[in-house]
Amino acid sequence: MFSGRWFSSILVLGQLAGVCACAQQYAFHEDGEAEGLNSLTVNCLLQDRAGSVWAGTENGLYVSDGSIYNRIGAAEGLLDSYILSIYEDASGEMWVGTANNIYHGRARHFSAVAAASHGLPGAQGQQLGSIDPGHVLVESQHRLFQLMRTSPQASWSIKSFFSATSLTAHPQLNTIHSVYVDRNRQIWLGCGEAICQVSGNSIKVWGTGQGVAADTWSWFLQDSAGRLWARSYHHVRQLTLGAERFANEDISPALVTYNTSSVPMVEDPYHRILTRTDRGLAVWNQGRWQILGAANGLTMPGIVALMVDQDGGLWMGTYGKGIQRWLGYGNWETWAAGQGMPGNLVWSVLRDNRGTVWAATEAGIGKLDRGADRFVTWHPNSNVPRGQVVDVRAAPDGSLWFSSLRGELLHYFPDSGKMHHWTMPTGWRQVWLDSESRMWGLANSGLYRAEKGSNQIVKVHDPALQDQRISDACEDPRHGIWFASKTGILRFSSGTWSRIELSSQGAEDGFVSVACAADGTLWLGGASTGILHVAVQGTTATLAKPQPPPEFSGLEVMFLVRDHRGWLWVGTGSGVYIFNGNRWRHVTKKDGLTWDDCNEGAFFEDTDGSVWIGTPDGLSHLLHPEDLFKPYALRIIDVHATLGNASIPVGSSITFPWTREPLRVHMAFSAFEHRSSIVYRYRIVGLDREWLTSKNPDLQYSALPDGKFQLELFAEDTGQNVRSPLTVLSFRIRPPWWKSIPFLLTMAALLPALAFALQRFRERSLRARQAALEALVRERTEELENEKQQLLDAREALREQATHDGLTGLLNHGAIHEVVATEMARSRRDGTPLMAVMIDIDHFKKINDLHGHVAGDEVLRELARRLTGAIRPYDSAGRYGGEEFLLILPGIDGCRDPERLSLVHNAICGAPIRIGNIEVSITCSLGASLFCGDSAMTVETFIDRADKALYKAKDGGRNRIEFEAHPLAVHKRNLG
Repeated sequence: MFSGRWFSSILVLGQLAGVCACAQQYAFHEDGEAEGLNSLTVNCLLQDRAGSVWAGTENGLYVSDGSIYNRIGAAEGLLDSYILSIYEDASGEMWVGTANNIYHGRARHFSAVAAASHGLPGAQGQQLGSIDPGHVLVESQHRLFQLMRTSPQASWSIKSFFSATSLTAHPQLNTIHSVYVDRNRQIWLGCGEAICQVSGNSIKVWGTGQGVAADTWSWFLQDSAGRLWARSYHHVRQLTLGAERFANEDISPALVTYNTSSVPMVEDPYHRILTRTDRGLAVWNQGRWQILGAANGLTMPGIVALMVDQDGGLWMGTYGKGIQRWLGYGNWETWAAGQGMPGNLVWSVLRDNRGTVWAATEAGIGKLDRGADRFVTWHPNSNVPRGQVVDVRAAPDGSLWFSSLRGELLHYFPDSGKMHHWTMPTGWRQVWLDSESRMWGLANSGLYRAEKGSNQIVKVHDPALQDQRISDACEDPRHGIWFASKTGILRFSSGTWSRIELSSQGAEDGFVSVACAADGTLWLGGASTGILHVAVQGTTATLAKPQPPPEFSGLEVMFLVRDHRGWLWVGTGSGVYIFNGNRWRHVTKKDGLTWDDCNEGAFFEDTDGSVWIGTPDGLSHLLHPEDLFKPYALRIIDVHATLGNASIPVGSSITFPWTREPLRVHMAFSAFEHRSSIVYRYRIVGLDREWLTSKNPDLQYSALPDGKFQLELFAEDTGQNVRSPLTVLSFRIRPPWWKSIPFLLTMAALLPALAFALQRFRERSLRARQAALEALVRERTEELENEKQQLLDAREALREQATHDGLTGLLNHGAIHEVVATEMARSRRDGTPLMAVMIDIDHFKKINDLHGHVAGDEVLRELARRLTGAIRPYDSAGRYGGEEFLLILPGIDGCRDPERLSLVHNAICGAPIRIGNIEVSITCSLGASLFCGDSAMTVETFIDRADKALYKAKDGGRNRIEFEAHPLAVHKRNLG
């Protein structure tokens, strides 16, 4: 429906050089206190090999299970809370650097590697490195230490990495700022104001003569191409393989102007280098730096930590704003008013054959030339509207069409600057061009057309069109043109129009979208019907395969488009649904879409296959649609199961004594970028008949019986139909003592005596219970009688409410309609006449405008009271709608009793109505229809004749009565 544009719109199109550009805006998700992260200054981030994400903060170490962060503290052996660094060595063991010491962790249990009095305190930006599983390097107090052990079970020993001879030969090694071990096991150090390289026993100092500026070098990174990147406060250097000199890759202006050693660098899946600056992020892309800051949505305070996860997502640790996760990193961008568009409310976008992007917005037309990074408002002359423009279309000759809902239509030729301007009827929705370059105008008032090269736009007249609202169009492979309209689907083929009938179902308020498939079938979108896939034979449409899932029937479709791949894109009020021919994918704000609500027709496929989607909060640009269906590995990375206080290990069976304690299971999964669509499927074999589903990673079974159990569970991405491998927990619960063999033998010996005592006890209990039940029956009988009366009273109140108008107390539309049917049936049986009178208050809107809607409601109530008093007990009166009333008069013949309606008219409209201190004079128009037992006449025809008589009374000057009946029964009287 077109209202989707009013409530949710923003669409802009721009072709970018590379994935990042300084004009686009991006979306971020904040992990903070709601996710269990109770310290919002995050100093370091790491994703371990299993997939868990670790966050080191100023107040503790946290690890995420995919949905919530859990704190690692003293119970796990980590006694310090100010975390500076996290590192996973080659054996998968964890290392944590704190302000006081270095901790070694295994299976999430930690221990300090040195006594507190001889600890290894760290500083901001600390890095750790590992030569091999038995040697870990630590920079502490500007010295380099080596942690060593002889076996996995041995304790760690600490010694200085450099000998006194090396320190004397290379004085720079006495002041170490950072340590990094590359893939060739070479060690790189920030040493003094230089960079030191350690290869085996060889030490090389890189200084100003080798391109290294004199500075504090705090971070190193080896990228996928083998290049070494080095960062300091103010400089960036790069060393390619085999080079003898670092290249200057500085970012201008100065990188970091406040005191911090945390200047991380990471490489993303697109082989770009990212690092922090005072203004946000610097991205090295295609040989140059691009700065992403507040204009791109990076409004968080200083970035302290950077991490690229296993799925390619970008994470940022910040000062005071927790962890910022870049939604749809590398695949989603946004353009909005902050990037120069005339307004955020964007109705339509395209790119012309020159590469210029045009945006039709609520505040005018925006233009983005190729190579530019901001839109500018385009208004070359007074013919170009400054306000609302709802559509822009490109013709094959390079000309552009612009239109507004107010009916302004503009045809612009960029090569010559020539323009043609028309003023069309209001309610103009869009311009659509077919393969023959004919222009079709889709409007609320019908369909318009201009032939190729013609400046004459004419309305299309055909009985199939019915001057109805036309919303969308598409052209099938045989060049038949299909239109979505308020009343269904229309086809124009070989100069002939036809209306298509749906054999199964249709949209009550028509269709707003139509997409032509390559096989000749159609996809239809309705504002209230959802999505249908139909095949058309002749003028009849039947459902075709595949059909969307049943839950799609309630979707409010804003657009429905097929791209060059044959994929179907469905924009709705709850995100975008994509069908690639095999499966559906749902994309929302949590995936990178700037907002979940889409706009009608707000979709464009660019020349490179990327797509643009308009939302209320900006235009989303999906750079790589194929990545939406790219498979990924989903894993349950951790399962913590307990029965009471006892743990249940994965992969082995354990036996527990009988207990009433519950079984609790907590799961963690690896797919952080897809967390919104992850569910858990689980069952206990033999106990659960079906797989159970939960969005919550915490499961609980209370009071399991005794026996053997096997809990099976897996995680599933419902949006991508990806499942994790099955995880199985096996355990056994022993029987309780009363099920033991000795207890059962004892009970067998005592069974006769127990049976006799039980029988006597049972008899006494039954007598007492019978007496109590008799008392309860008496009491309940009284209660049921009272409840029955209450139900009868409530039923009568509901019947009254269902059949009577709430304002006037008269019969409502449905009830008076039933009265008409009943009386017509009686008239046919008895042969008596029946009159229907439609009554309308003249100029009722003026009463509302002059005296307000409260006064108008009082006029309606008073007229209803007068009408009730003016009719016979067996006559019927109802409020037909608004200020219209329907009167049913059995046995009245307008020809023989013409004065009867005059009496009714005078009774209800003959005197003014007093409302407070004012008097309101009203007049009424009456239209009467007579029914004399005609078997062919329907209820609708009978009422329609009275309604037509009412319109005659209005056209004849109002305040009068008009009769609409057979010719001998016509009677007119002017009451004005």
